[in-house]
Amino acid sequence: MKRYIFIFLLILTILFIPNKTFAEEWYKGQYGCSYSDINKLRTLASAIKFDVKYLGNLRNNEYGIQISNVSKDLVVYFNDEKVDTTKIFDDLYPSTYSTFVIKIAEGNACSGLLEIPKKVTIPAHNYYYDEELCEGASDLDICDPNYDSTQITRVEFEQRIDDYKNGKLDKNTNKFIEFSKKYWYVYVIALAIIVSVVVVIYSKKRKIKF
Repeated sequence: MKRYIFIFLLILTILFIPNKTFAEEWYKGQYGCSYSDINKLRTLASAIKFDVKYLGNLRNNEYGIQISNVSKDLVVYFNDEKVDTTKIFDDLYPSTYSTFVIKIAEGNACSGLLEIPKKVTIPAHNYYYDEELCEGASDLDICDPNYDSTQITRVEFEQRIDDYKNGKLDKNTNKFIEFSKKYWYVYVIALAIIVSVVVVIYSKKRKIKF
């Protein structure tokens, strides 16, 4: 009876506590690729840089992405096509994003076992900011390089510039609004400090009473 119990326990041990070799064989699905190999490739993938480059104030081919620090064991794909990382990936539009996929290169023992998506956001841009109309009106948001010019028509742009230069828009008010939009966190920090000071003072007063 004891013999059968021992055999039963041995079977359970093999089933539920597999050794590392069996676990790796199950994970890799192919010869020569281990847990450590996959982890190293993940680390190499996380080190790849996707730098957005401003190529010029143009309607077409305005932004590009420079992909660098790519290991020979990895390959970058876009729309199922291999990307030439020696060149700038261009012809990108503002206020959009591109999704790349990092894969293991063919010939590597772990090829086909790892795919990591990488989403790269292209910032908004203002096509009007370097026009002569913006000279003397740089305080306006519509003359900021990072303003999304798709939110305003040409007619609206010219009208706002005209109103600003003719005093129909309060320049000081506009500066305050633009500052508030850009540095909103300053007000949040200031408010937090004020509240903290009030709480500390109130707590001290209560302790003095007692």
